[in-house]
Amino acid sequence: MKKNNKESVVEKDAEIVKDSEQEETSRAIIAQKREIRYSGPIPDPDTFRRYEEVLPGAADRILIMAEKEQNSRHKINDKIVEEITFNSRLGIIMAAIIAFVCVVAGVFICIFSEASIVGGVVSFGGVATIVAVFLKYTSITMELGNSEKKEVSG
Repeated sequence: MKKNNKESVVEKDAEIVKDSEQEETSRAIIAQKREIRYSGPIPDPDTFRRYEEVLPGAADRILIMAEKEQNSRHKINDKIVEEITFNSRLGIIMAAIIAFVCVVAGVFICIFSEASIVGGVVSFGGVATIVAVFLKYTSITMELGNSEKKEVSG
C-alpha cells in the first residue's frame, strides 16, 4: 500500500516541459530520501562492509574500538557498584556503632540515675537507628537487583 502511494507521488511530479527546440519531452522529478539509523558502536552489515571496501582493515578497527568501549563501560560500572557497596557497608557499620553507644548510654542512664525514661528514649533511639539503616540498605539492595535484572532482560 505504501509502495503504491510512493509511485503515485512520482507520477504527480512528472511534468511536460518544452526545451529550446520546442519539442515536448517528459521529465520526471524524483526525490529520494534514504535514512539509515543504527544504535551502538557497530554499524549495520552493509555499512560495515562498505567501510572495509573504502579502507581495508577499517572493520577490524571498528570492532576493536567497540570492544575497548565495552571494556571501559564494564570497568566504570564495576567501580560504581564497588563504591555503592562500600558506602552501604560503611553506613551500616557506623550506624551499628552509634546504636551500640546509644544503647549502652541508655542503660547507664537507667542504672546510675533516676531518669529511666531518658535512658529508655536514648536506648530506643539506638535501636531505631539500626532499624532505619537496615531498611535503607535493604531498599538499595533491592533497587540494584532490579536494575541488574532489567539490564539482563533488556
